[in-house]
Amino acid sequence: MKRPQPSLNDLLGMYLERYVHVKVFPEEYDYGYDSRAEASDRKQGINPMAQDYTTRVNARREQLGVTPLAEDGTAADNSSKQVAAKLAQELLLKTQDELPSYVGKTLTELDIAKICAADDDCHSTYAEIASAAVAAAQAGQPFADAIREEIIQRFGRNIAEPRTLFTLGDTLAKAVALKLTNAFLPELVPLEN
Repeated sequence: MKRPQPSLNDLLGMYLERYVHVKVFPEEYDYGYDSRAEASDRKQGINPMAQDYTTRVNARREQLGVTPLAEDGTAADNSSKQVAAKLAQELLLKTQDELPSYVGKTLTELDIAKICAADDDCHSTYAEIASAAVAAAQAGQPFADAIREEIIQRFGRNIAEPRTLFTLGDTLAKAVALKLTNAFLPELVPLEN
């Protein structure tokens, strides 16, 4: 039995949650930069981060309604993921009208049909494709199918490898989610510098 494909909002929501979490709670990824000695300290329940950093981070987490870091400097629970999910949904609602534009810009950057070198107006071509695909997706068609069909209709089936066409919807959703996060998240929550 074939698994149902996610909608555009489901795809974007999933990636927005990830990107928002990384942007708003970067302290939860500090362990990835630990030296061997710092990793050993964390295993023993010791936070290798400076106390003033931990104090500042915990104050910001408290303002956002998130549990302070555990003694070892890692997340004590999943409250930050819950806040990130809520922020991602707010971001998605706030940017619904922007989706065709962001998908069009991303398609232009990817230039799957390799038309931008020869066509100064390639953005308008990709903007038309994006508008049609987003409209189809918002009407209920899975985004991956909608974007693939629009590309094939415009350029033909042989424009790219089948695998590229098959993964295009997911690739676009990732890129658009990152662009939306960078553009609009600072309006929703102050970010740590």
